[in-house]
Amino acid sequence: LPIIEADAHRCTQMLYNLVTNALKFTEKGEVKVTAKADDSKKTLMIAVSDSGIGIAPQSRELIFLPFEQEDQSESRRYEGLGLGLSICKEVAVKHGGSLTVESEQGKGSTFFVSLPYRPMTYKMKSEDQDGVQSGNMVEKPLDHVVSDIRAS
Repeated sequence: LPIIEADAHRCTQMLYNLVTNALKFTEKGEVKVTAKADDSKKTLMIAVSDSGIGIAPQSRELIFLPFEQEDQSESRRYEGLGLGLSICKEVAVKHGGSLTVESEQGKGSTFFVSLPYRPMTYKMKSEDQDGVQSGNMVEKPLDHVVSDIRAS
């Protein structure tokens, strides 16, 4: 996976909130965290999935607002202030990304965090066609540098 430039504390807090929410709302089943890079969009996608209670369609945007929860009744079963998901969304947006959810009541939810990344580059001395190094420095994509090293 690529390295992202981000506030490590806030991104850790965001992932912690998403995973603990998934655990809180899943009595039986599983919680799964996956990540993959989309090189065409220069985006890292992290998915936190659970097989928990799910979220009603009318509540899917509401849950990202501060102090809002799907169950606001006095007898609600789950604790919390309703800040976790709003903080998560704010962290993702402040990093140039997004936080979305797909859910089905009774079957679970998947929260998708999308964060941009820059391709890794490496500075090295440039070479002419004969392989003679000059004093000029050039940046090459890291995957190109790795293939150059392997070819040596």
